[in-house]
Parts: sequence; C-alpha cells; structure tokens
Amino acid sequence: MTRAKPTIPSFFAGKQWQQVLERDPKADGQFFYAVKSTGIYCRPSCPSRRPMRKQVAFFPTPAAARAAGYRACKRCEPDSTAAKADPQADAIAAVAEYLKEHAGERARLEDVAKATGVGRLTILRGFKRVLGVSPGQYAKTQRMETFKERVRRPEMSVTDAI
Repeated sequence: MTRAKPTIPSFFAGKQWQQVLERDPKADGQFFYAVKSTGIYCRPSCPSRRPMRKQVAFFPTPAAARAAGYRACKRCEPDSTAAKADPQADAIAAVAEYLKEHAGERARLEDVAKATGVGRLTILRGFKRVLGVSPGQYAKTQRMETFKERVRRPEMSVTDAI
C-alpha cells in the first residue's frame, strides 16, 4: 500500500523529531507522527520504542494520518481528546501536599515515604515526571515560600522568619 506524503513542511520536522525523541507531553495535540514500517501513528509523548528517523512522517491531525493510511496506536490512543493522566499523579499530589504542610521541617525521603504510604522510588521517579522537579527541589521551594510569607508579616523579624 502506498502512503500519502505528510502534510507538515520539512523545515518543522527537525523540532518535531526532537520532541518525539524527548517524549515531550507539551507537543501532544500540536502534531502526530507516523511510522512507515509499522503503519501506526502516535502522539509525540507515546512511550513506545523510538523508530528510525527515516521511517517517520509528521501530520498535523489524526485525520490527516488516517487519510494517509496509518492506524492509531493502541498504547497512546492519539484519537482520544484527553491526554492520559499519569497513574501516579494522585500519589505524587499527596506527597506534594505533605511537603507543603511540613515546609518548615527538613524531612528525609524515607520519612516522607513512610508518612504518605508512597514508595521511595515512586516518589523519586514520579515527582520528576509529574511535577518536573525533584522532591528536594520542591521542598526547598516550599521552605523559601514559607520564609517569604513570614518575612512579609510586620510583627516578624528576618531572624524569626528563618
């Protein structure tokens, strides 16, 4: 079966290919990529194995990819309008809430895991994936926000805020 030419100009393809390699979730919905050897099209953030660049074509919409003879990926479901939520998002939200509530304290990762019931490795991996920062960076930011809030109070000195 002969496949139609992609409808995205080639000068955009370099940036899009980079987004596919990085599995950039921000690129979802902006374009779709199709693999000629498998006949499947996906979202840029699809967790599937990366194809060779010469096997990839880019399309602006799923309809354009289907019209070119490709079928939807069963893994990332590019035809669905809603992006799939991370399965660990609720657990990471609980950890983030715990860190926000205990911003004045320095908590070890093991203590946070014990208090929230979320595994240590889940916290480490999921935090970066869901929120884009490490748990340590998030906790440090929360401590800084708490400090700033305390310094703004007229009755509190900088020393007391620290």
